[in-house]
Amino acid sequence: MPKARAARRDRRTLTTVLIWIGAYSGLAVLVFFCAWLRFPNFLGGCVDYAERPYYALIDYYSPPLHPDLRVIHIKDFPDGNARLIWRKRHAVLLRALAEAGARVVAFDITFDQASEYDTDFVAAIQDAGKTRIVLGYLPLPTPHNISANLGPALRPDFVELGSVRVASQTADHGKTAPRRLVVLAHGDPGPPVSLEPTFPLQVKLAWERAKRDHAIRALPDLARGQLNLVDAGILVDSVPSEFSIENNDVKHTLRASFFSQRIPPTTLEEASEEYSVVEESINTGQRVNLEKYKDKVVLIGADVAEDRVHPVESSEETYGYAIHAGIINALLSGKYPHHAGIAAQAALLFLLGLSAGVGGAMIPAGARPVPVPFMGKEVQLPLTLIVMIGVYVAAAVELFATAQLILDPVYNVASLIAGYYLSGFLPGGQRVAVTQAKAAASNASSRAGKSGKGRNDAS
Repeated sequence: MPKARAARRDRRTLTTVLIWIGAYSGLAVLVFFCAWLRFPNFLGGCVDYAERPYYALIDYYSPPLHPDLRVIHIKDFPDGNARLIWRKRHAVLLRALAEAGARVVAFDITFDQASEYDTDFVAAIQDAGKTRIVLGYLPLPTPHNISANLGPALRPDFVELGSVRVASQTADHGKTAPRRLVVLAHGDPGPPVSLEPTFPLQVKLAWERAKRDHAIRALPDLARGQLNLVDAGILVDSVPSEFSIENNDVKHTLRASFFSQRIPPTTLEEASEEYSVVEESINTGQRVNLEKYKDKVVLIGADVAEDRVHPVESSEETYGYAIHAGIINALLSGKYPHHAGIAAQAALLFLLGLSAGVGGAMIPAGARPVPVPFMGKEVQLPLTLIVMIGVYVAAAVELFATAQLILDPVYNVASLIAGYYLSGFLPGGQRVAVTQAKAAASNASSRAGKSGKGRNDAS
């Protein structure tokens, strides 16, 4: 008989374990697909809004300024056709930077029209020597734009760009800042024609090429969600990426919603110089002032109104080139954030849900509700759940600080909450704990009542 009872008990235990594993596996799958679809973010961008505190928190762990990055910014950039004359000035600046030994000069500026000053600018590109040139926003070559004026030697190097998503406080909680084409000087074999990389990544590629003085390939790894940089068959670096396939072309995207201002403004100012100040050094023959740009990546941008965005973690608007400076800084430092793989994300959701359920069942006292302020209201949450959410937040921040690993905080916390309450519907689950907690509270109340009555009688 004892053996039979033990066997039945073992079967019940095994059945309970299987039920729990099945239930929490189903919960992990459900939450994973919600995360995949960003459900229910279509309701006014509620998921984006809920993620903001997490991204603002991890922003404190941004990489320090890379020593190879310098910025030249145009403070008063004119509108419309008044910008075209600046190409003559760009030509003078580019020649001076190339002569100073800059490795990469990246113009984060729109070049969407042809002008009479294109000849000087194109000649400066062709005479740049070992300096690599990256141009932002270039249309496909036509007889009426600058792309046609760049000449047949450079035209094969055109590569269409993807986009960088930038968080903002607009109604849709997001803004897409597209970048179209780049050109690399001297006929460098660009990335595979099937790849459409972003502007910051093109700067990273040009920098890697300039360091080696020969081509480096960018190969999309769709299985791992990353872009592999390969030099003579050897993996040099990998960049966490997102890809979409349209008409057999692979488009590359860097998610940057949490990366909109990775370089603090004061730090960026230390690495920046006004365009007019650099021009004055060139025009007055003080070339010694340009030695700071030797072997550097020089990003040239402008304070352009249409390029202004409102980052999540800043109370002030900033400009597109400053956002790109932060992204480029992280790419050069090899510390661009990345998400875990699909299997790891699903496993994390399963473990979070299961641990919350087990914690709720095994710690009856933790079922005591505690008021928590949330969006101006008070929400009653069990003590165990509050502790587990706190532990998760600490672990999530530590993972970003040490491994640049980005988690999905909204869906992870949702898995914790759902997992905690799901255990109440499973055998041996939270209902027992809640019942025990209520009984304990009732007994304590009863004892307190009797004690108070005894004191009154004594008096």
